[in-house]
Amino acid sequence: MTPASDVYAVGVMLFEMLTGRVPFDADSPVAIAMKQVSEAPPPPSSINPGVPAALDSVVLRALAKDPANRYQSAAEMVAALDAAEANPQTAGHTERYDTLAPADDGSGSGSRRWWWIAGIVALLALAAALWFFVFKSDQVRVPGVTGETETTATLRLQGAGFEVEADRLPNGQPEGTVIEQDPRGGEQAEKGSTVTLSVSLGPAPVKVPDVTGKSRSKAEKRLKRAGFEVTVEEVFDESVPAGRVIETSPAAGTLLVPGQTVTLVVSRGTEAVSIPSVVGLDRFAAKSTLEDAGFVVDQDSQNSDAPEDEVVRQLPPAGETRSAGSTVTIIYSNGAGTVVVDDYVGFKQGYAERQLAKQDLDAVVRFETVDNESDDGIVLSQSPPPGSRLSPGDRVSLVVGEFFPPPTNRLGGR
Repeated sequence: MTPASDVYAVGVMLFEMLTGRVPFDADSPVAIAMKQVSEAPPPPSSINPGVPAALDSVVLRALAKDPANRYQSAAEMVAALDAAEANPQTAGHTERYDTLAPADDGSGSGSRRWWWIAGIVALLALAAALWFFVFKSDQVRVPGVTGETETTATLRLQGAGFEVEADRLPNGQPEGTVIEQDPRGGEQAEKGSTVTLSVSLGPAPVKVPDVTGKSRSKAEKRLKRAGFEVTVEEVFDESVPAGRVIETSPAAGTLLVPGQTVTLVVSRGTEAVSIPSVVGLDRFAAKSTLEDAGFVVDQDSQNSDAPEDEVVRQLPPAGETRSAGSTVTIIYSNGAGTVVVDDYVGFKQGYAERQLAKQDLDAVVRFETVDNESDDGIVLSQSPPPGSRLSPGDRVSLVVGEFFPPPTNRLGGR
């Protein structure tokens, strides 16, 4: 201990004697230490109005933060107390004893004041000495462990004979780093007493910002400013333009510790898909096939030789690529007016023409000479062949037999 620290200790005890309380008080040793470093003690008169201003000055100087501003010896403090006793209502009596020692006017009053003040100081010094020898006789120097990991700091302190407790709180230092200790490194403390460590939990968690809809570059900058690492995943999306953020993982608003990774899910736009062929399929099957490939289907019908509902054409044609969500038009047969041509070979010409007329088909007749009278007026062949599908107004060619009897002579002979 130095004279300055002795003066501080006497100042603390004098403060307690005058006010009934300590100069600094708080809920924890760390908070008390912080007050000792950063706050000035209150004047004793603010707690006990009976304390004169001169005595306030003596106590506050003894409790000065900077040791150089305290009394440099017990004699100097005795002189200040003597001056305060002589002029109790005058603040700032801090001159040295040899310039302010009270003169003896023959009445002995100065001598009595001196012995009264000296007795108080001696009593305080004796109390300080007793406290030191009784309570500090087993004191050792506390190792400084600020900045070390909790494990290393604990081992060092335990090796020096101290118990260790840890308070953990968020801090910008890496997790597990000692950011404060009480008592501080270099101070004296009783062997076996407890040193309290303030240990960093790492940075306090922050919310993941909402960057949905922003460009990839702006979203990355925003997340990095918040302290996060960033990875990017690109996916096709029909509703979000290419290069824009669809979402983040974890989602916006999630609490994360800076340094953790946030994944940006970025749109690649709509995926280009090859159009499948659906010509020849039933229009319902064709629609399902195109929708499964990611297309929107438009439909139209037309008269056709194809069976009803059969797809006869598609636009764009099969094999071309379009973005998913594009429209493909299918054109199918409506079945209206299409007929199946019957087999009229071997039937009379008139019958064939009547049946074709009922189907709204035009009969085109071509005669062919036959040798057999039984083939006269009979359909010998037809085109298109039986089973063909035709639209109303289409033509069916019929080849009909025509018999001419052989010529006879006038005498009745052949």
